[in-house]
Amino acid sequence: MARIEPTVGADGYVETTTCYWQVIEPAPPMAERPPYKYGFPAELPDGRILRLPIRRRADAPGRAVASFIPNHASFGVVDVLRREMTELARPR
Repeated sequence: MARIEPTVGADGYVETTTCYWQVIEPAPPMAERPPYKYGFPAELPDGRILRLPIRRRADAPGRAVASFIPNHASFGVVDVLRREMTELARPR
């Protein structure tokens, strides 16, 4: 996936989110480790990842959250997440 050059704000932690939520990436060859600056690699049950943008909390300086906005995600990502969530919810 081509990365879009980040737009860095005064706090140093702002990046355009155009590339987030669009693809499920293969499992990385080695685990990424915190601290994460721009994106959080949310791992799916099969090891693949969905990279979520990290956003600073306006109400808590120095704190941040990894966000997911489903209606901004590609149909392919939503379909994979639907299948994974259905499997997790299936009675055992």
